[in-house]
Amino acid sequence: MVVRGFVYISFFIAQCIAQQSQPFTGRGDSPPVNGSVEIWTSVFLHRLLAVDQTNYLHTHVLYIIFNWYDPRVLEQVQNATAERPGDLCGFKCQTGSTLCCDTIWLPGIDLQNVY
Repeated sequence: MVVRGFVYISFFIAQCIAQQSQPFTGRGDSPPVNGSVEIWTSVFLHRLLAVDQTNYLHTHVLYIIFNWYDPRVLEQVQNATAERPGDLCGFKCQTGSTLCCDTIWLPGIDLQNVY
């Protein structure tokens, strides 16, 4: 099962961004410790909106795309969907989907000091 994550972000970054904690913590279950998979990350600058050289700020639109292949996902999704049908599922795999991704660890980005 090929899994794709897509994040659309529009923000500007202050000079204190170097002081933030690790942004790639993910969501859901704990990250896999045995048999982990490679995650390919692509970042595309879609639009540079503004640059403020005096205050060291820039505003832009980025696309961040995660791609990975994990053969364990299908069984985990099927089990989670059977255990948590309908509204019992806290995190659907897709909007409008009946599949439950509660037990799946997904890479994610937590951006701090972003306005």
